[in-house]
Amino acid sequence: MDYPNNCPKHGDFSDPTGRASRSACPACEAEAQRSIEEWRTAWRMFDHWSRDAMVPQRYRNRTVCNWNAEGQTKTVADTIRRYAETIGQRIEAGDGLTLIGPPGLGKTHLLVGLVHEAHRAGHRAIYCTWPELADAQRQAMKTKGPTPIDTACRVPLLALDEIALGNTEWSSGQLFKLIDWRYREGLATCVACNASTATLPKVIGERIADRLRETNAVIALTGNSKRGQFQITDGPALTPPPDSISVEIFMFGAMATRAHKRT
Repeated sequence: MDYPNNCPKHGDFSDPTGRASRSACPACEAEAQRSIEEWRTAWRMFDHWSRDAMVPQRYRNRTVCNWNAEGQTKTVADTIRRYAETIGQRIEAGDGLTLIGPPGLGKTHLLVGLVHEAHRAGHRAIYCTWPELADAQRQAMKTKGPTPIDTACRVPLLALDEIALGNTEWSSGQLFKLIDWRYREGLATCVACNASTATLPKVIGERIADRLRETNAVIALTGNSKRGQFQITDGPALTPPPDSISVEIFMFGAMATRAHKRT
């Protein structure tokens, strides 16, 4: 049976050669496929953020936008926000940030906020502190299989906090292995620690500092601790996509709706 080949959205879609009989508008099908894939990607990103990004419960609602930039220079605030706004491009380029300064100025808040922004842009990211990662690595090395540092080496964006804390000769070697791998592979790494520009090489080692110096913009936060001085009441930084999606396709001479549900 022949059906009308004139889609109300995209016009005539009949085969100009006359060799094929089309029952559905190919432009509608392409649009529907893009919408479905975007929806599936959004779910993959939300699932990764929920299960694998290791965002601490206290920081689930932290974003770059609700970071308190009071007391910081305009250059510092603008640099962080520009990075967040273009995070997809920064990840693809392997560009990172090095956040330094005294405790309580929001370095952890910003790292977690960047993890959220990465997921919004469709890129996997994880947050962790270096002491916790080093401890997990030490335990995992007693067994066979992938280790936590193997995972941290390969994620598109790694947000690594407290990189100067508790380093021993062994853990410093592991930190170098991690940073050097990501440096050689062109992967974006954002780090934070309670150090200054002058003391950073001393507390993490010159070889690590030199690699970060090449790939990361240094953000020096200044001022006194603001910990506990303001309350963030925003909801979770990421919310789940809808459980189902409906797309419309002109087929068999009429517009038809197809529903896809999350399984």
